[in-house]
Amino acid sequence: MPRYAVASDEQFASPLRPTLSRTSASYFHARRSPPNGAHERLDQAVRAFGAPRFQALYRAWGERGESVLDATLSTTLADAIARTTGRLECHVLPHRYVHLYPLVGTA
Repeated sequence: MPRYAVASDEQFASPLRPTLSRTSASYFHARRSPPNGAHERLDQAVRAFGAPRFQALYRAWGERGESVLDATLSTTLADAIARTTGRLECHVLPHRYVHLYPLVGTA
């Protein structure tokens, strides 16, 4: 559970700076179709944006577009967490739900 708390803080309590959001958008576009001769710069970006947060953000961006990046700038969740009106609650499920895996992503 501590890993989930850290991931939650990283994802929800730390909005991206506008410059980082723009840079990540450029990286995502370049990753989708790399420009000729920009491999060294793209390799540097791969290392810079290799964190799980950006990997998940890239997948979401690929599915839903630029609006995903706009949401990363919002301070609403960070403010709620700071005021303690928002928090992460983790619960361990009493059963395994492996039989439902084929349904993931179908709704």
